[in-house]
Amino acid sequence: MKKFHEMEYDGINVEEIQNKTYAITDQFQKADSFDEQNRLLNDMNEIKKEVTTQETLVSIRHSVDTTDEFYKQEQEKMDQVLPELQEAFQSFSKALVSATYREQLEERWGSQLFALKDLQLKTFAPEIVPDLQKENKLSSEYSQLIASAKIEFQGEEYTLAQLAH
Repeated sequence: MKKFHEMEYDGINVEEIQNKTYAITDQFQKADSFDEQNRLLNDMNEIKKEVTTQETLVSIRHSVDTTDEFYKQEQEKMDQVLPELQEAFQSFSKALVSATYREQLEERWGSQLFALKDLQLKTFAPEIVPDLQKENKLSSEYSQLIASAKIEFQGEEYTLAQLAH
């Protein structure tokens, strides 16, 4: 397993992820066996894992040094692209909850996965993407504000994180 400092930040290619997601969704819907649907669910999980890894890397690296312009810009990009990816991910979720081999997939992956996907389908619509982008932007601005706050205590200057320890 890689150490955090060894992990590479490559960013997210939205179009590539969307294309892969829609292709997997199409194959999943046409799959004629449990094994094939199971394999495609694994493939989808790999895509989401990569997105989550890149999202986490940029978030941590930005919060460690909020003055780093590169990660500040990358965080701003991430705030915009993650909601855009939701529509593609939702297409797969729709296919998953109505899967031909759902019963076997539930045995393999657990019913909680399907319950979560059912809820996600009820709480997302493409029309809310701009609102999600705005929410992300405001959350990032708040995090940056908190991370950059400096407080004088006993003659020394500390960040909020340093005071908590």
